[in-house]
Amino acid sequence: MHSFAEAGRVGLGLAVIGGVTTVVTGAVAWRKRSEDRIGSARPLEPWTAVAAMLASAAAIVVSIGLVAQAFVAAVSDPVRIHGVFWARLLLPIAGAAVLALALLRRSRAGGKVPRRAWIAHAGFALAALGVLVSTADRSGSGRVDGGATVELAGVAVTNLGVEVLPGPRPGTSVVRADLELDGDPARPSLVAYPERGGTLAETVVLRGWWRDRRVVLVRADDRDRVLVEVTTRPGMPAVWAGTLVLAAGAGASALTRRRRPRPDPAPAPASSPTDRRPSLRAGEPG
Repeated sequence: MHSFAEAGRVGLGLAVIGGVTTVVTGAVAWRKRSEDRIGSARPLEPWTAVAAMLASAAAIVVSIGLVAQAFVAAVSDPVRIHGVFWARLLLPIAGAAVLALALLRRSRAGGKVPRRAWIAHAGFALAALGVLVSTADRSGSGRVDGGATVELAGVAVTNLGVEVLPGPRPGTSVVRADLELDGDPARPSLVAYPERGGTLAETVVLRGWWRDRRVVLVRADDRDRVLVEVTTRPGMPAVWAGTLVLAAGAGASALTRRRRPRPDPAPAPASSPTDRRPSLRAGEPG
């Protein structure tokens, strides 16, 4: 569904990830089935069923949307659906899934959560908050003349000029725009591939303490005029920070369980004097 998947390395990476995911999922399902055969199959817990249903609903919604785009592109002009549409469509499902997972974890822990698990829980909450806030992104596109400054999506874009450079392969060329986003330098470009009959946009992402700013060069001419698209997405640093905290909490919990000393085996019961008395064989005098 994405043009970047035409690259050989990207396609190979996606194939490897998909294959590994399929094998691991199949192995887990087979192991669970074997355990159910050996022992008594336990009924599915209510919150586990709710979480599974929500995850399935999200997968179905995304699958229908992707198939619909492919169908429309096959019979008429392609339809472009922005990521913000998917984010806001799946937001209620994601919120309900987070609540279901939290209640499931609490019920399995008997209402008590170990202290070491609070680090991972805090990381998960921070990442979830970042994902929630990131749905309030803004986008704007417009033409910026050479030496001019235009505000797009709340960002001041200044055009310092355009230059043409040799491309990464023989016969290719790069058109690069020298821009400033709120005073920070950004150089998005367009790479022309004549043998493929198209161009590839090289975007630039400037990361801040609370939001990310992305700029895409759509078109440029020999008069230093550019058409750019700017997107601001808040909360993304919280997503990355929450993921790191979640991984650190999971690692600390695993190390704590490994280092926990095993209980000493119970001593064998002392044998009584009668137990040490030799037994009498048949025929022997008492």
